[in-house]
Amino acid sequence: MATNDRTLAAALKAGFAALNAGDANAAAGHCREALTIDPKNPEAHFLVGLTALEMQDLKTATSAFGSVTKLTPGHAAAWAQLARAFMRMGQPVRAEQALAQAVAADSKDPAVEDLIGLVSSLLGDQLAARKWYSRATEKAPDQPGYAVNLANAMMFLGDTGAAEETLTALLKKFGSIPQAEWLLSSIKKADDGARADGLLARAKQTADPASSAFLAYAAGKEYEDCENWDAAFDAFETGAQSKRKTVEYKEAGEEAMFAALREVFSPQWAAKSREGCDDPSPIFVVGQPRTGTTLIERISGRAATIRAFGSPSCKRRLAGTNIGGSGACHR
Repeated sequence: MATNDRTLAAALKAGFAALNAGDANAAAGHCREALTIDPKNPEAHFLVGLTALEMQDLKTATSAFGSVTKLTPGHAAAWAQLARAFMRMGQPVRAEQALAQAVAADSKDPAVEDLIGLVSSLLGDQLAARKWYSRATEKAPDQPGYAVNLANAMMFLGDTGAAEETLTALLKKFGSIPQAEWLLSSIKKADDGARADGLLARAKQTADPASSAFLAYAAGKEYEDCENWDAAFDAFETGAQSKRKTVEYKEAGEEAMFAALREVFSPQWAAKSREGCDDPSPIFVVGQPRTGTTLIERISGRAATIRAFGSPSCKRRLAGTNIGGSGACHR
């Protein structure tokens, strides 16, 4: 092995080690070192992509993973990471295309299979997600995160029995896993508050706010099952306080956004005459729970040319269908 090859290998090893240790700045330094030695090394570009993701630099991440796929078209991990980055950027079409390439590469790496499952889930294909999570779990039973993802997909598909079985076995094998505890509490009704007491005690002791939130919310749900409302409120308050520590919220930025909205969408803007749409086709408002679909339906229903789904005329026109959820239709 040439000296440069040894140096490159050392730079990459140090870079991945720094990234795994949570030191993205050090990893970035090793990225520059590796690319200086060999600008066309796929793993160096892959390390750049992972480091950029850690630093929330999605533009650099997509560019780096794109470079990997050009240098090594069958690099399943790069395609999968590229798909996830596109989803984070709000580009589902490009994510779907990248995901197809990741699937075609036919990786046997459980980490890649789990990531393919994650992107499938983000794209709304829970059946595919379950398949990929199952493959990852079978190959790496020592990785509890894969089983948690599998249980989540099972729950989404309504297979709560399989989810409960998976989570129960997982907790028996690995002990307390906060997210698994939370998921199990959501599908299994508590008979008493004994388990909730233990969950809340651990939530208040753990230093990791994300873990604390999962444990506290699980306890709160089980206290609710037992109609112990005071204890439930205490648990949910603990969970909310922990969750708040994981959310980066800047009030000034929120105020600036609404100020910009007021400036752009002014009364003068609203008063401008625009062409309408005479198409009599139904309008369907769809989305995940608690994302504002009902609000959009009600706002749309106030228009002179639109009747909301709940109106008598729309009920008659949609009678006998299996349409549910929020919606609006032309009158």
